[in-house]
Amino acid sequence: ATDRSIEATVMGTSLYSTTIRVRGQRLQYDCDCPLGQEYEFCKHLVATGIAWIENQAGAHEDQKTCSRSSKRDK
Repeated sequence: ATDRSIEATVMGTSLYSTTIRVRGQRLQYDCDCPLGQEYEFCKHLVATGIAWIENQAGAHEDQKTCSRSSKRDK
């Protein structure tokens, strides 16, 4: 099984280190904020996931734009 992970530093009251991992069928996560240290899925982990999704969507849109322009150039 391939492990995939996202690591980020999220600005909150302080800077917090977050990690979200997919291992097989399981989601594992860490955040060094007080709530994260209690093994809760905190807002910093949510922010990390949303930033990743937005980044993926932006990359997908860039590919569409490149694709459209190369078709028009022909």
